Amino acid sequence: VRDGLLEINSFLSRHKKEVVFLDFNHYYAMEEDHHMYLLSMLQDVFGSKLCNNCMVENVTLEYLWEKKYQVIVFYHHPLAEDIPVMWPGSKIPAPWANTTEPNKLIQFLETTLKERAKKGSFHVTQAILTPRVNTVALGFFWGLRNYLVE
Repeated sequence: VRDGLLEINSFLSRHKKEVVFLDFNHYYAMEEDHHMYLLSMLQDVFGSKLCNNCMVENVTLEYLWEKKYQVIVFYHHPLAEDIPVMWPGSKIPAPWANTTEPNKLIQFLETTLKERAKKGSFHVTQAILTPRVNTVALGFFWGLRNYLVE
């Protein structure tokens, strides 16, 4: 993980106007000490590039550039709540349609795009068809891309 973070940091050091959002969630087999280690590593690697958690409405590129912030970290775990440079997962909802049907995906996207005007959070749009086991199995016969496109 550290190597990947260092690579991101190196890129940001060479490109001062670039900004990245890192969204940490779905932790598998992580204990409290693992979280503390990762949280410490994030702060060590990115240091003053980390944007403090604040009102989303105030976060513009101009604001980030002025403060020399280039990294916003969303950390979906209670241990990060008291760390000023860690943003709660609630500030970046990422609704997911969980469907293989394009029509249902489009309907889901239209609904969530209308609802995203809610203040106080960023918003992720996941326009992803999610194959199920039988979808993948049928894909072996018809080709997964052809099956999902049709």
